[in-house]
Amino acid sequence: KPDGSRPCWAKPYHIYISKKGTRIGVVGVTVNFGRFYEQLGWKLSDPFSEVKLCVEDLKGKVDIVILLSHLGIHDDELIAGMYPEIDLILGGHTHHILHEGKKVKQTLLAGAGKYGFYTGHVTVEVDQSSKQILNKKAILYDMNDYVKAENEQKIADGYYKAGKELMGQRVASLPEDLTANPQEPSALSKMLTEALREWCKADCSFMNAGMLLNGLKCGEVTQFDLLKICPHPINPCTVRLSGAELKEVLLQTRDEKWTHMQIKGLGFRGTVMGVIEYDGIEFQQRSNVQQILINGRPIEGKKYYNLAIPDMFTFGRFFPEINRAQDKKYWLPEFLRNLLEWKISNVYN
Repeated sequence: KPDGSRPCWAKPYHIYISKKGTRIGVVGVTVNFGRFYEQLGWKLSDPFSEVKLCVEDLKGKVDIVILLSHLGIHDDELIAGMYPEIDLILGGHTHHILHEGKKVKQTLLAGAGKYGFYTGHVTVEVDQSSKQILNKKAILYDMNDYVKAENEQKIADGYYKAGKELMGQRVASLPEDLTANPQEPSALSKMLTEALREWCKADCSFMNAGMLLNGLKCGEVTQFDLLKICPHPINPCTVRLSGAELKEVLLQTRDEKWTHMQIKGLGFRGTVMGVIEYDGIEFQQRSNVQQILINGRPIEGKKYYNLAIPDMFTFGRFFPEINRAQDKKYWLPEFLRNLLEWKISNVYN
């Protein structure tokens, strides 16, 4: 809340009582993406600090402590080493697969991957008199080895149909095909890169062409069509860089490695990075020296520029200069497909 207090519906933990009277304390934590949440009106605390507070508060109140963690396997291992009071960590975020769990000191870690390929089952054996844990074990079941539930596909198809109908709103009618190809510059990726700069009111922008999974055919375009070709939960972002920093970043984008680089995670739902598209940026070769122009003017080393990019470039180690930059703005709640819808609607209506 604005006053710093926790909303009444958000609890740090919950205590369950089993049929035989075993008290089970369940704590939940997720990654602290502070910049994102703050722009949505949320104030987050450090997950490690919260785990410590919860573990201390649960002492004497429960017989078993379970942590639901969306921090990733590395942090799960750290927490297990720091807090032996936690009996079980059910982990996510890094989609790790632990076929029989993993023991870190006294804590059992469990993870079942993603997409429902596996179903996990954890058994905790407790002495009913002393309430001491006697044994813990985890196992994963490969769902390919089991018969599908009755009507499973029918139910899934029903949800797909309902979702498609909800996103059937018309965006525009295209007089021509808009092509997209991750291996080369194309009309649609150029349009989205332009929309990125315009929406964020930035000096310039760049985006990887692999962000678009397909082009758009001549004729009516719906919101569902845009979801299919741009499904990523990726937001626009602006970062303020000096001309010297921006030049270094742009020179890195010219590396041919991007075209075929496979990307997983960071919200990206495509396969390869693809070539880099630019707007407001021009490269000129003069006397064996590559010159960079920003909106037709040579880049100035000490001048500051606002660069618009997909937010995935601010994570990981793609561009060190962007990663280190302190002045970043994430444009929420819009995704890139919302910008594409805005641009297409303005151009073709």
